[in-house]
Amino acid sequence: MPRILLLPLDERPCNFLYPALMVEKCTDVQLLLPLKELMGSKKRPAPFLLLAQWLEKNFSCCDYAVISIDMLVYGGIVPSRLHHQTTRECLDRLHLLADLRARYPQVKLFAFSLIMRAPCYNSADEEPDYYAEHGSSLFRVGVLRDKIQRNLATAEEKSELSGLEQSIPRSVLSDFCSRRSTNHAVNLQTIFLAEQGVLDFLTIPLDDCALLGWAAAERQQLWTAAYTATPAPMRPAASCWHGRSTTAAA
Repeated sequence: MPRILLLPLDERPCNFLYPALMVEKCTDVQLLLPLKELMGSKKRPAPFLLLAQWLEKNFSCCDYAVISIDMLVYGGIVPSRLHHQTTRECLDRLHLLADLRARYPQVKLFAFSLIMRAPCYNSADEEPDYYAEHGSSLFRVGVLRDKIQRNLATAEEKSELSGLEQSIPRSVLSDFCSRRSTNHAVNLQTIFLAEQGVLDFLTIPLDDCALLGWAAAERQQLWTAAYTATPAPMRPAASCWHGRSTTAAA
């Protein structure tokens, strides 16, 4: 009977409960899930050390492993938008996958990692506290920077961007850009792991499908990394590419 280890994206029923319910209908598949208590809760991240111990204990017992990079590295999808881990700390957590793959090469390893969203509205429900006041402005900054990068911006839009960047507190823009840069570096590193054969399959879905903006620009960079060049291990990444930019040091 095939055994599938699943490290879910978060604790919500769609990600934790529904996969188990679906597998119940399959008499020839066994699903291994962490305890619900290890999953964190919305803004409270799952504990990395306990998840790592669970993976260490159960990885050799499965035929397939499906790993949420957001859960492994940040403790869940919402914590991925809130954490204050350095780029080095996040990349170091990915070493666990390479180590497990080296010790148990017979296990097929699948992973998925989201491109962090940037909602167009003001709300801190699932974002940093400052998103309640500056969310729509941060979204607009991403759109305008992306338009400039693609040579699509008008003179009026360039002027608008300058005004917006002056209106957003420097600490807010720095925090937002720094986290995006770190998460982007993690996604680049997962591409490297796939190219090196650590991952048998990798998907990087968008959590924000706006045609222009932060996520769209990072998607283009990831596409380039995946199809035209091999990203170097622990490479730096810059997702804030104009104005007050922040480059993540690896």
